[in-house]
Amino acid sequence: MILVSVGCLMSRIKKIEIAKLTKPHGIKGELKLLPFTDDIKGFKNYSFFYIREQLFNVDYYKDLNKLLVVKFKQSNSREEAEELAGALLAVPREEVAAANLLQDYLGVTVCLKDNGRQLGKIKNYYAAGSSGLFEIAGSGKKWLIPCENEYWEAVNKKKSMVVLKNYHGLLD
Repeated sequence: MILVSVGCLMSRIKKIEIAKLTKPHGIKGELKLLPFTDDIKGFKNYSFFYIREQLFNVDYYKDLNKLLVVKFKQSNSREEAEELAGALLAVPREEVAAANLLQDYLGVTVCLKDNGRQLGKIKNYYAAGSSGLFEIAGSGKKWLIPCENEYWEAVNKKKSMVVLKNYHGLLD
């Protein structure tokens, strides 16, 4: 009976997806993951995640280029890791209130640095490569811009605006 109560409580917790497990890494149950936040170092502070409504405890993290590798206590073989590949990692929303989540940028206006012109709004985020892509739509056009610091300068959350820099060649 207590287990049912805990399960009901877990399903009522407001959760937010903050990363995607991409594929297994090695044979010990480790997985590569792609965070949906621009603070990878802070990401390592999470000791658990919800995966498909089940609680998974983090055993450890490892850095791997621009990705992270995570090992869960519940995943001890490559086969178990393969079952989790493609799954989204969620945490209680209040755990990430101060973080810059990529999905928080959806609907934000994008302005160009050199002339202040409004390019459009961020319509979507795609997990692609090591950093992902923002889809920007405006004036009947769409662009895909990498989610890397070299392209984004200022964020003004009060005005719901971001500034795009080093965009030459990306908008053609």
